[in-house]
Amino acid sequence: MMAARVGQEPVSRPLRRDAELNLERILVAAQDVFAEGGYEAPMERIAQRAGVGVGTLYRRFPNKESLVVAIMEMAGQRSFELVSEVLEHSTPAEGIFEFLRRCVGLPASLRALVSRSPHLAETHLAMVESLAAPVTRLLTNAKAAGSIRTEVTFSDIAVVLLSVRAVEDRYAAGDAAAKVGRQQGERHLQLLFDGLRATGSVLPHRPLSRSQLYDLLVRG
Repeated sequence: MMAARVGQEPVSRPLRRDAELNLERILVAAQDVFAEGGYEAPMERIAQRAGVGVGTLYRRFPNKESLVVAIMEMAGQRSFELVSEVLEHSTPAEGIFEFLRRCVGLPASLRALVSRSPHLAETHLAMVESLAAPVTRLLTNAKAAGSIRTEVTFSDIAVVLLSVRAVEDRYAAGDAAAKVGRQQGERHLQLLFDGLRATGSVLPHRPLSRSQLYDLLVRG
């Protein structure tokens, strides 16, 4: 009886789709719960928010670290798709600025989570490294178009995003004041745009090296 049911294709396909939907719900819920409560947020709260059983959550992710890694990989994929889309559809002069605007709208930073273990830190840095080449292409295009300072580097762009997210992350996800955080992040970003655009002034000091940037990214 069991063998006959397992062998029927119409039965197995819906199960696979249900599993995919459960995974999507878990990752979205975990992203929100960690943004609200930090790494110490209980797994039970994530399961409740996702509308799945705790057993289902632990079958997918045996521990909290594996769940955070999955969130980071999802965020990295979305960021890569975003920068690829901007490269394809934005003008050379405005591409890097459009990328920054759209990054501000992404979910809360996981920087406070990745400092919990070397594994998480390595995953985070790999995610950043995957973005270095396409973001550098955006920078090269903008420099050729004369819309951004010639001395701006990938590390500078990363620090700009860190500073804007630091403003937004002061407001918990789901908090009534989160809208204020987003608005202030957008305001801060526009102020930074004026500093990034090509002018006659010279920036003081050298930009962060890649190793210095990575050290900054994994600080708690």
